[in-house]
Amino acid sequence: MLKRNYDWDSTQVQDPAQHRFGLTDKDSYREGVRKALQPGLDQSLPAAKAVITKLHEDHKLTNVDQLGAVKKLGTGDRGLGPDHAYGMPSLKAGMREPGVDELFKLNLTLEQQQPDADLGKSLREGYRNIAPEGRTFGVPSIRTDIPKPAKASVSNMANYGNEPDAFQLLRPPRSVVQGVGEQHYLQLRGKEEVRSIAREAEIVLSDEEFNTLWN
Repeated sequence: MLKRNYDWDSTQVQDPAQHRFGLTDKDSYREGVRKALQPGLDQSLPAAKAVITKLHEDHKLTNVDQLGAVKKLGTGDRGLGPDHAYGMPSLKAGMREPGVDELFKLNLTLEQQQPDADLGKSLREGYRNIAPEGRTFGVPSIRTDIPKPAKASVSNMANYGNEPDAFQLLRPPRSVVQGVGEQHYLQLRGKEEVRSIAREAEIVLSDEEFNTLWN
């Protein structure tokens, strides 16, 4: 092995086995061939300009806000002067706007201080809140105004007068314990069934007496 006996201690080289000699490129440009084939990967190049139709350009002008400029609405030049103001004036011609002093002191005439004619009531015929005598507004709690359906749905929460009130819930009759409710008393029954119920209740009646009561 050839040894040249270099004095490495007098140089800035710390490890000759790992040190690289020569100059380095400050602006390192890597993957040059790849970027040459695919220019879109090179961030240093300016972005390519896209050519669009006039329709898209007009849409951009009327829908995108420009910084420091008035948004174009596509109405064109109307030839209006710089002092033109849109809308209606708050005061009519010849009228003077009252000042703060007049607003605080309320320098109004007696006629101007009177309440409006329609204050608290309606002057339009047919729109007055005057109900005819005997009319009741709203829906009653017990729907006696409509007929009771033959078969009530489980989801129907309306009370048709056939439900017990608070007194019956607190002090139910004795017949409820035996399974006899109010609806059983209101149920229509035939003559023979009523005769058998009276017999079971130990009510002794002759045929003539029962027919008299039945008729």
